[in-house]
Amino acid sequence: VHGKQYSTQSKEEAKKRGYEYKTVDGKPYINQAGSSYYHEHYVTIDHKLNKARFPEKMFDYDNLEAICWRCNNKKSDNLMFELEHKLEHLKSLKESVFNRYPNAH
Repeated sequence: VHGKQYSTQSKEEAKKRGYEYKTVDGKPYINQAGSSYYHEHYVTIDHKLNKARFPEKMFDYDNLEAICWRCNNKKSDNLMFELEHKLEHLKSLKESVFNRYPNAH
C-alpha cells in the first residue's frame, strides 16, 4: 500500500476510506504526518537498528527494511520487535493447528 491513493489531506476522507483503526488500547487512530493522513498499512522505510543507538548504521542499506506504518509505530525503538512478532505468529499457528486437529497434542 503506497502512493497518493492511500493518503489524503482530509481527516473525514481518511475515515471514509477506512484508514481509521483501533490501537492496542482500543482507541480509534489514523496515521498522520503533517497535514496528510495515511492508510494503516502504508509502506514506510525503517531502520532495523535504531538510529540514536547505532548512528553508524544510519546509512547502511542492510539496516533498512520496508515495514507498514502501523507495525513501524508498534515497533518504535524495540530492538526485539521482529523476534517478538515471529514468536507471536508461531504461537498463533500452534493454536490454529490444535484447534483444527484437537488430537494433535
